[in-house]
Amino acid sequence: MNFNINNIDVVHLTNKLEKMHKSVLPRTVRETLNYAALQDTKQYTMLKSAKKNFKDERTNLNFFKANSKVNFAKGWNVNTMKSEIGFKATKTKTDGAVENLEKQEFGGTIKGKAYIPLRQARIGGKWGKVVKQQYRISEIKDKIVDSNDNKKGKNRGQKFILSSIKAGIGGFVIGGEKGRRFLFEVKNISKLKGQTKVKTTALYSVKGGRKVQANPTNFMSEAQHQSVTRIEKNFIKFANINIQKYKFR
Repeated sequence: MNFNINNIDVVHLTNKLEKMHKSVLPRTVRETLNYAALQDTKQYTMLKSAKKNFKDERTNLNFFKANSKVNFAKGWNVNTMKSEIGFKATKTKTDGAVENLEKQEFGGTIKGKAYIPLRQARIGGKWGKVVKQQYRISEIKDKIVDSNDNKKGKNRGQKFILSSIKAGIGGFVIGGEKGRRFLFEVKNISKLKGQTKVKTTALYSVKGGRKVQANPTNFMSEAQHQSVTRIEKNFIKFANINIQKYKFR
C-alpha cells in the first residue's frame, strides 16, 4: 500500500510535521501504512471480503488468517515507504490452496481437484458450509484405501468390502464405477448370515485429473479498496497523536 498526500487537511498536517523533528513525519506515514495493512486489511476487510465472496470450504477464515502475511513499511524515506499484504503457505499441506488463491482472485482453471466434497462432509450437512475438520483431505489422506488396488476381490463389490475391512471402522474407502467414484467413510462392519455387511457414508466425489473453472472473486482488490479509503483518516489520527507527543517531550 502506498499513500499519496492530496487532502487539504493532510497537507496542512504534513507541513506541521515537517517543521518538527525529522523523524516525526516518516513515523506517521509508517504507522499509517502499517495500520492499513495489518489492522485494517488483514484483520478486517480481507476477512469480510473472503466471507462474502467464497461459498465453500475456503470460507474457513482461519485459513486466511494463518496464511496471510504483512511486510511492514520500514525506514525513514517517505518516498519509498510501503506496506504489503499477501499469502504464503504456513504448512506444506496448504501450498496448493494458497497457490489457487490467485486463480480465485483473477479467475482461471484450477487443476488437480480430484476430490469434491459432498453435503455429508460439510458442517451441518449443508451445501455452502465449510468441510468438517475431521473430513478434510489433508487430515484423512493416510487413512484412505482405494478399492481398485485390491487384488483379492473377484468383482467390484468384493474389492470394496475387503478394502473397507482393511480401512476399518472410521477409515475411508474409494469405490464405485469408472467415472463415478466416491470416497466413503466406513461407519460399521458386521456379519449377517455369513455375509459381511459394510455401512458407509459418501463424503467426496472422486475423479482424477479433474479441473475446475474458477470465476474471479476480486476479494483482495475489494478488501484493499475498502482499506485505502480510510488511509487519509488514519493519517490524520496518527499525525495528531505524534504532534501531541512531540509537544510534550
